[in-house]
Amino acid sequence: EQASGPKRVGKGETCNGSLPPQFATLCEDGLTCSNSGMPGASGVCTEEQASGPKKVGKGEKCNGSLPPQFATLCEDGLTCSNSGMPGASGVCTEEQASGPKRVGKGEKCNGSLPPQFATLCEDGLTC
Repeated sequence: EQASGPKRVGKGETCNGSLPPQFATLCEDGLTCSNSGMPGASGVCTEEQASGPKKVGKGEKCNGSLPPQFATLCEDGLTCSNSGMPGASGVCTEEQASGPKRVGKGEKCNGSLPPQFATLCEDGLTC
């Protein structure tokens, strides 16, 4: 007796879920049916691609202003440094502390410098 439901097919095989159940071919779990986008057209089972933003490392090109499926975001601890032009791509660099650095007992301090260069004492200490 033949199964009346859709047939499951593997990677690289032809798929078409728009046919009646007894003739439909669906991809196995973890695969997706990639076709031309034409309604009713057959496709080929391929590995699913992440639809969200791609994470990239230090020195790699980044652009978070693109739609999620095309966006490239920096990994944790990195920031996307660009020209400041809206929508422009940048490069992932290590995050720089934007405020004053806190230092401990016996370390040099100088609060008179601009915030990104200033060194302030930890709470309970004085410079």
